[in-house]
Amino acid sequence: MQKLAEGLSSTGQALASGGASAAGWKLMSQPMAMSGRPCSRVSLNLERAYGGLADAFGLASSRDLQAALRAQATATLAKQQAQSEYLSLIVAALAKGSEGTMSRLADMGRKGESVDSLLGLVRVWSRAADEAMHAAMQSPKALEAAAKLVRASTQSRQQQHRIVALASEALNVPTRAEVDDAYREIQELKRELRRLRKSIGTGPANA
Repeated sequence: MQKLAEGLSSTGQALASGGASAAGWKLMSQPMAMSGRPCSRVSLNLERAYGGLADAFGLASSRDLQAALRAQATATLAKQQAQSEYLSLIVAALAKGSEGTMSRLADMGRKGESVDSLLGLVRVWSRAADEAMHAAMQSPKALEAAAKLVRASTQSRQQQHRIVALASEALNVPTRAEVDDAYREIQELKRELRRLRKSIGTGPANA
């Protein structure tokens, strides 16, 4: 139990500081940031000089899709970072719960009590972990991390929908918004037809 608490504590600190678990994300984000800074001015100049020409040749949709893909990469990285921060709080709470379990076992030992089964040990641990998790999730830091994760997840989903919409428009495939509009119009026509049948007092067969 002591080793478990130490391992969870070190893992939570690593996640909070963007350590070992975030190493893979850093390997992806750092080269993007390093290459993005010097190329941003060149990209802006090319956009100003040849953006209108690209639109004239019908490449506007391709440019929009590339911009959406870049925004999606940024949103995905922000979501991963928010997940890492939130997970660090959970791991830290579990570590505190393990420490609470050891404290309770020590108190039981001083009182002459003992844990006679694995189920009894699990019950002691679950009670301590539940108290630690509840206290951690009610803290302002946890609430802020949860709100950040929700915002990042929502933005990432919105960027995904934007990419799908742009790709569908480029391939002449109905987008989700267009399908939803068509469905609402069909439902409205059905309701209007029911109201019309009711107003003239005829059933479906007579109509």
